[in-house]
Amino acid sequence: MSISCSALIAGDQSSEIQFVFKEKKMICKECNTENPQGAKFCLKCGKELEQEQIQNVYKKKTRKTLYISIITLVICITALMGFKVYSDTKNYNAAIKRAERFYASGKYDDAVREYEKAMDILPENGKAYTGLAYLYRDLGEFSNSYNILETANEEGIKTEQEVEELKEYEEKYNFLMNMSDNIYSGRYQEVYDTLESVTADEYGQLYMQNGKIVEKIEDGPGIIFNVADGIYVGDIMDGFRNGNGIQIGYYNESYYYADGLWEEDMVNGECTLYYDNYGGEQANEMYVVGNYTNNLMDGEMEMRWRKKGEEDYSSGTARAVAGEFKSLGKTDDDKLIYVRGDSTYWSTSASGLKDNGVPFLPE
Repeated sequence: MSISCSALIAGDQSSEIQFVFKEKKMICKECNTENPQGAKFCLKCGKELEQEQIQNVYKKKTRKTLYISIITLVICITALMGFKVYSDTKNYNAAIKRAERFYASGKYDDAVREYEKAMDILPENGKAYTGLAYLYRDLGEFSNSYNILETANEEGIKTEQEVEELKEYEEKYNFLMNMSDNIYSGRYQEVYDTLESVTADEYGQLYMQNGKIVEKIEDGPGIIFNVADGIYVGDIMDGFRNGNGIQIGYYNESYYYADGLWEEDMVNGECTLYYDNYGGEQANEMYVVGNYTNNLMDGEMEMRWRKKGEEDYSSGTARAVAGEFKSLGKTDDDKLIYVRGDSTYWSTSASGLKDNGVPFLPE
């Protein structure tokens, strides 16, 4: 028996379908003689065979033909549906892979188009929605991210967890971006106020590069934040502060920033160190500009200082080796001079004091 699916679909069974049945005998009720199928008269006694018996034979043949046709049609439809599912899944996965490759290479518009293609192919699959939502998130386009997740939710895809993760990410993103903007704009007091308000439970340690929060910091410009150390904005290499950068933090009951050259997480090279509460009678605010070696002042240092509330700064020079002030001479009463200013100087009877490379003004 052979059956063509094309004939069934086209509605023409006569030219494409051939049935071969095992020949059935027709029994003469008069003499019990077997007669070939379709005979109208008994071959032995000549009696006319009953029409009912003939019709039953044709009815059975017709019924069997119908059953076979229906089964064949179901098989064909199932095969076609299975092929479509296979084809859609293959095209969907290919679009996802292209989107991921485009995103990794920075071709964001192409990545968006491929994610949207995937969503059109299988709108009930959530992978394209989350991929596109994360792409918009990494670009800082949070409203688009929320809209994509809402569309997925309308398609019956659960996105509650993704929405909560997006909210948490957005909060951290805004925190780092605001701090970075304030640093580049010179609004250090706002940075100090922010650092004073955060806790380890809120943010802990964060990294940001290329405008997105990352798990691991790579070489290049970036942001490193740690509640204990403060925030660094600048060049990074091998996971360390390396190159030009500025660190803002809290040390010895004073906020500070160190703006200059870094090497392996330490100031090495020309740098400006500022403290907003340096201590001592001579100064509250202090700038120390010069060369540093492994976080320690090293060489001739230019200094500016003033008490809070005063408008003008005093200035002077000092000399340091490995973070320790060296004497520039003596006063008339035999005290050692460590900072010589235009109209004043700092002196002490003791050798220079230091604490992790930060010299303290003499009392």
